[in-house]
Amino acid sequence: SSAQTGTQISMGSGVVVLADRGRVVAFTNAHVVAPGGKEAPLVEVKPFGTRTYYPARIARVLYDEKQNLDLAVLVFTDRWQRGIAAQLPPADEPIGPGRAVIAVGNPRGDEFLTDHGRIKEGDSRGSMRGIIHDALTEHGSSGGGLFDLRGRLLGINTWLVAERYGVAAEIHSLLHAFQ
Repeated sequence: SSAQTGTQISMGSGVVVLADRGRVVAFTNAHVVAPGGKEAPLVEVKPFGTRTYYPARIARVLYDEKQNLDLAVLVFTDRWQRGIAAQLPPADEPIGPGRAVIAVGNPRGDEFLTDHGRIKEGDSRGSMRGIIHDALTEHGSSGGGLFDLRGRLLGINTWLVAERYGVAAEIHSLLHAFQ
């Protein structure tokens, strides 16, 4: 996704979590579409494998540094209905250290960067459960997915720790934040 606030353009990644008859809902990070807390007046998304940018509406922004919340929900229409929603693991499935993961992102506008790694530890500061992993994530990968080897979405990559480890907000914690 890309967002424009005045003359500033912000780019990041996102994950489709719902696709139904051309209506698409995607998660990204709040700092991608609302840098500094100011929502971008123009947000566009470019689904993987397409050359088309679709205008998107920011449906919700959850940002609370103390609670480790950094999420934005985008809604857009894909008239070709190509969107495929990510599958989720069961909410009670443990996500622990040593588990193999794949980080997916779109740094610097590159089409598709993936890297494998392992979960190092969990981080439960605030109300958001985080997943610390060593799969390569770069600036611009914010909002991209962290998947298990079965292709199920475990979390949304949010930030880097010590420029070495990625931190993803655990997906079920994110969904719970909306309730």
